[in-house]
Amino acid sequence: MKHKKEVFIAALIIVFLIAIGPSIKKQVGIYTKGKNIDKSYSKDSLYDIYITNGEGLGLIQISNIQKGNINYSKIDNINVKYDSANFLFIEKDLGGDIYVPYSSDIENPKNANRLLIFNEGKLEDEIEFDDIRNPQTVISDRENNRIFLEQNITVQHEDSQGLKLKVIDTNSKEVIKELYLKGYIRDYYVGEKEIVLSLEGAKKLGFLDAQDRSLYAINRETLEGREISKEPICNVVNALCGDSKGNNVIFTNITLKESGDLDKNEIIVMDSHGEIKERKEVPYDMNGNFYGNEKYEYVLNGKIHNKNNGFLTFNKETLEFEKLVDDVKDISYIESLDGYLFILTRNSKLFIYDENTLEQIGSIELEGEVSHRMKVINRKVKLS
Repeated sequence: MKHKKEVFIAALIIVFLIAIGPSIKKQVGIYTKGKNIDKSYSKDSLYDIYITNGEGLGLIQISNIQKGNINYSKIDNINVKYDSANFLFIEKDLGGDIYVPYSSDIENPKNANRLLIFNEGKLEDEIEFDDIRNPQTVISDRENNRIFLEQNITVQHEDSQGLKLKVIDTNSKEVIKELYLKGYIRDYYVGEKEIVLSLEGAKKLGFLDAQDRSLYAINRETLEGREISKEPICNVVNALCGDSKGNNVIFTNITLKESGDLDKNEIIVMDSHGEIKERKEVPYDMNGNFYGNEKYEYVLNGKIHNKNNGFLTFNKETLEFEKLVDDVKDISYIESLDGYLFILTRNSKLFIYDENTLEQIGSIELEGEVSHRMKVINRKVKLS
């Protein structure tokens, strides 16, 4: 999921207003080797599941999946080098490396200026930056060996080109380009030719001449960016995906300003040139989504992020919801892999479902009060 960091915005903006200076340094990416950390990691697992829980980075290793019988081991926190770090976002590359932005650290704030890279249960590398702090959303273009990293969300000075989005080559671990965004990333999806972002909060961040809420596309080959939407999107983009025809599908809940209640829920279909092709009302609250496969997207059924009644299967060909799976609640992340759905809940439980039947296979109790996001590595594929 992508997703969603409004909880940080107010605090970060206040800090920035206090600390902002007249000069902005030019970015330099520093590639350094981190200290190797080995904590009872098994190389015989079928799946490695890395989980950000705010207080650290947990690791679940699964050796067998059968109905009612999941064999696993777990390490509560493999990030022992930076034990006061706060992690929210996480991604993986084609080779199985895990990328974790160092989003915040109350005890050691000077450390929160880097991207940590984990592999086989240990901190392997880190990329340090001299011009950004508290990095946020991380996006992976696995086929092109690139990671996109969003800078912290702060009010910008009047000469700012935009919030920085650093493009990192996963082979060299070097920053190869910077893009500039007029707004922070609320959601995104990786399409066949472009990565499409929904941008939010342009006016609050100081970009008074920009659309306050927009869709923005990055060409996966050339890395050139362009604005898709021709005019500001009226309602918050709670989820975003592409359909089978190359259009953008926006899931939105329209709120009545006078009462705060939801008036109606809509799906808006916008083509790659910003033209709205269709909009229709649907009977579901929608807040967050995850890629399933070429045919299906999984959309969380709820008004508030992480407070949901399960997930909906959305057919990207017919643009219809087909089923509500409601025997798992308060989902924070879903990943589809090898015919399984790995489902992480806010209250630190991991469920595994059969993706074809949508029936639950089993579950695992995790440590910690809150779990945010995860990435699943198929060890069989990695070792082949």
